[in-house]
Amino acid sequence: PELKLGLDGKAVCAEDANMPYHFLDEIVFYVENKGFGVENLLNHSFEYERGNNITFEQKKEWILKFYSKMHSAFYKWHLSPPTVVIDTNSINASEYMQPIISKVC
Repeated sequence: PELKLGLDGKAVCAEDANMPYHFLDEIVFYVENKGFGVENLLNHSFEYERGNNITFEQKKEWILKFYSKMHSAFYKWHLSPPTVVIDTNSINASEYMQPIISKVC
């Protein structure tokens, strides 16, 4: 359960509040590894879609929710302590402001 209560006073599961984890994992994969934007994601056929019956409107809602949450949490990257960026394709790599090492080994 999440640390959030629904209108009925019961704990809300993160998956119920956002989107199915399997679909979210696919979004993160395509954004981070393939550089997909909103249009690419909307036009892409996800594995989750093929196994479940979701409408285009539902898919669009989940994708826009992902981007909304990602952008609203963007400031946290600048507040976090320095970390080593291992993968140059990582979302953090393009926005990383405080390198720890002076060159790539």
